[in-house]
Amino acid sequence: MLHLRLICLALLLAALLVLPGSRAAAEPGSPNIEQAQYNHFYFLPTVIHVAPGYPSAPALSASAPSGGQFTLSWSSVGGADAYHLWMSGYSDMAGAWVIYRGSLRQHSPTLPVGIYYFRVQASNDTGASASNIVAVNVTPPPTPTPPPTPTPPPVNVCAEIPGASFGSIAINGSPSDRPAEAHADLNLALRGYAPTNELRILVDYSGNTDGNAPQLGYLFANSRGADIASVYRVYDWNWGSNSRGGLITRWPVTFMGLAATPGEVVRVPDSGYDIGSGYEVMVLYASESRITLKYTREDNVVHGYTVHLEQVCVEPRLLSLYRSLNASGRRTLPALHGGEPLGRATGYEVGVAVRDTGSFMDPRSRKDWWRLFP
Repeated sequence: MLHLRLICLALLLAALLVLPGSRAAAEPGSPNIEQAQYNHFYFLPTVIHVAPGYPSAPALSASAPSGGQFTLSWSSVGGADAYHLWMSGYSDMAGAWVIYRGSLRQHSPTLPVGIYYFRVQASNDTGASASNIVAVNVTPPPTPTPPPTPTPPPVNVCAEIPGASFGSIAINGSPSDRPAEAHADLNLALRGYAPTNELRILVDYSGNTDGNAPQLGYLFANSRGADIASVYRVYDWNWGSNSRGGLITRWPVTFMGLAATPGEVVRVPDSGYDIGSGYEVMVLYASESRITLKYTREDNVVHGYTVHLEQVCVEPRLLSLYRSLNASGRRTLPALHGGEPLGRATGYEVGVAVRDTGSFMDPRSRKDWWRLFP
């Protein structure tokens, strides 16, 4: 075909050189082609060889992506020898590259999240025709809906503690001078406490250490260290007016909440004291949600250690025993051994206050109440 075109071109040039009115045949001084308006021009016919036509443009489509995988399909084109599938990150197909070539009419890539553009070409020996451009948006897979969390059975935080039994012991001296429920030294709820921004960690104080002091780490069965969830200051009490006073400021913290699990068994903080018959504490006060323990047998907080526990459901049999002995004149009160269970945590904290000879102390003191739990 190329040779035929060259022969035709040579014949045409030769004709132009000899025909009148042609630029090549003009005599010097004669008008040029643009000036020869009335001259006649003669052209030889051109013989053109028509090659087989290009294949038609195929139509391209894409399925919806699923998990990054989708299928690109295109229509069949008569006369096409092969198909070339191009991919680009731009809508004008800039920088496109071939991801498939062959005779099939579909291709299924798997791609990460993003927007991609595709075009397919049908080709033969003559040339190629391109399809429409198809955009595919690969999106992240939807977050699967987690299966519903089984609802645990409700915890009976006041259930009896298997194997627990409770005794009693006679008090030394006289019973309390007023009902325990209305006594601000026995019932901590009368005083109350307020949050403070002090550190929720154990602290180190100087001074002497009592090797027999109650150890708060024994409150729970696994004898764990101090997991302090909250800290507070207890209110003082005006005995003259029998009313609440200001916050006690002798120590930065006088009450704290220890992390617990609802229904977890709470136990007597063990010490080195024996108040008789192997007992370590006497119950000065108990209600459905709090208990006051005394490490001597006096029915007051004047001498020895006192521990107030809040957010504790007192074991039903222990509470019943306390109420019975309290109603009988308080000459005898419930007594417990060190480490003996006394109730269960009502929530995620158990509140603790410690007193020495009546004074509220800092329950975070490492050397005093956490000496065995470094």
